Amino acid sequence: MHGDHRTRQGFTHDLKARVAAARLSATRAVNRELIALYWGIGKAIVDKQQTLGWGQSVVEQIARDLRAAFPGAGFLGPQCVGHASAL
Repeated sequence: MHGDHRTRQGFTHDLKARVAAARLSATRAVNRELIALYWGIGKAIVDKQQTLGWGQSVVEQIARDLRAAFPGAGFLGPQCVGHASAL
């Protein structure tokens, strides 16, 4: 019985390590995607500012529109969208 306890503990430890590794990998993948998204948003805004002469008020309206479409996504505030366009 005692050996079964150690075997189970070792097995459980290995499973916990796999879960932790998968979570870390998923977090990194999400972060990569979000960075690419922010970069793309910033580039698109800068392109529009340069070609269409959009100013800060347009960036603020875009931020409001994005927040309305994605409630709870704090990264879509006017400051964040403005910072994205500064990248």
